[in-house]
Amino acid sequence: MARQAELYTLLHQGTEGDVDFYRSVCAQQKTALELGVGAGRIAAALAKDGVRVTGVEQDAAMIALGKRKHPSPRITWVEGDMRTLDLGKRFPRVLLPYNGLFTLPSDADVLACFECAARHLTDTGYFVFDFWVADPFHDEAGGEGDWDAEEEAREPVGAVRYAGRMHDVFESTTWTREQQRVDATYRYVPRDGGAVLVSEVMSRYVLTTQLDDLLAKAGLEVLVRHGDFDQSAWDEDCDRMIVTARRAQPTS
Repeated sequence: MARQAELYTLLHQGTEGDVDFYRSVCAQQKTALELGVGAGRIAAALAKDGVRVTGVEQDAAMIALGKRKHPSPRITWVEGDMRTLDLGKRFPRVLLPYNGLFTLPSDADVLACFECAARHLTDTGYFVFDFWVADPFHDEAGGEGDWDAEEEAREPVGAVRYAGRMHDVFESTTWTREQQRVDATYRYVPRDGGAVLVSEVMSRYVLTTQLDDLLAKAGLEVLVRHGDFDQSAWDEDCDRMIVTARRAQPTS
């Protein structure tokens, strides 16, 4: 739905530094493929730099919103699934920004996405993606049951202007540890009264301990891990991981 796409985009504005980071990743490149392009926040910045971006998105409403927000002849919008996509060509950069990895509901889906990235990469190309590190969160339950936080937060997590009205946004979440799922419900409450708008976002996190095996199965290998968009080194205290991978090189 168009409303759901706009509400998501208004609330989820990216992570500080991510746009400039992906611009640096694609510097001097003629083309790039962005998986899970959404409404084109990063693709638009790359296009302004002269990169021809093919943006893949499964949600037709997101594509329509992106075309309105970021009309550019350098962006080619493709409605498709980043698990099964096959464009029949390769790119020097394949990107999966802003926790796009966490939209995939199982390890099999993550593997399929990684295989998609691999088949669209040139032999010397880079696959770059970032995600929130969920390992400490996952471990905090100590192996016990699920955590349910359906009760609304008392304080809003943000505020957005939609349809000319300010809305305070409240979030409630449900965590299912065994499935590695954190599902969020957002309530957009108009400050001047009226109907409350609701949207839901599914998130299935991947643990860092699972990552290398899935990449290897897809024929990819990690070149470097960063802990932030300033390209600082990653360690176990980092809240985020930015991965640069490539097609696995043959061993002699």
